[in-house]
Amino acid sequence: RRRRTMRLEAMGRDGGALVKAAQAAVKLTLHMGGTGVNIPNKGKKDSPMRMLHELASALPADSLRLLCMHYSMKHNYAGSSAKTKAAFENFCDEARRRNVGQILLVSGAGPRPFDSVTCLQQLSLPQENCPEIGVAFNPYIPDRAAREKERARLRLKVNTGRVSCIWLQLGSDLQLLADGLSFVRALPAVRENRIRIYGSIFVPSKRLIANMRFRPWSGVYLSDEYLFSVPAAEEITARILQQYAAAAVEVLVETAVVSAADWDAVQRLVRRAESL
Repeated sequence: RRRRTMRLEAMGRDGGALVKAAQAAVKLTLHMGGTGVNIPNKGKKDSPMRMLHELASALPADSLRLLCMHYSMKHNYAGSSAKTKAAFENFCDEARRRNVGQILLVSGAGPRPFDSVTCLQQLSLPQENCPEIGVAFNPYIPDRAAREKERARLRLKVNTGRVSCIWLQLGSDLQLLADGLSFVRALPAVRENRIRIYGSIFVPSKRLIANMRFRPWSGVYLSDEYLFSVPAAEEITARILQQYAAAAVEVLVETAVVSAADWDAVQRLVRRAESL
């Protein structure tokens, strides 16, 4: 069977560990035929600019094109909207010079004085000086009003003309995913193939389920059915992958994939989805 392409997310507790994880993930991606590696920005200490310079020193220059570097408005707020926008534009310009493939721009949890929508609307750096910019979308929000607000925000982002990719959040409600995919695929820029879609999954394990029960990630909605057992979570994941395949969504794996055996475990889930 043909192996479906996928992206990995580098996992590290601090900057040094993240650089090492990125090196390993890039090597594995190149070896196994993946499409890229995402570099998270999960804390104020994780400066994307510093991380970019460290990665540029640690990785072969031509492999930086595989990277999608995350950039959080929450973690990189510089004291004012003008300074925050300037810092993001400086990062975009440097990332482009280094031949980084993509940037994923996110607001971060909670209200922001300067969020991803406003940043995209005010962005003045010429498009040719930026890598591709992606934005996040959560189709799994259970509250209908909040879900409609999320959709309205995505429309605003896409309408700036600066968005090349939409990244779907993790979750487990299959009907909400189907509804969300229908909404995204109906956007004119998506219909015209000007925007690609990526979708996240976890690879279920006992440890993952225990962590998500007791320390769930903000904005990640996992049902009691998903959290009941590994087999139940695998079944839901396979059905998510089935929807992704039908909608031409490329997979981002948000659990550690550090070996060929881990890679093959993901491919087994993909094959299970294909057999449904």
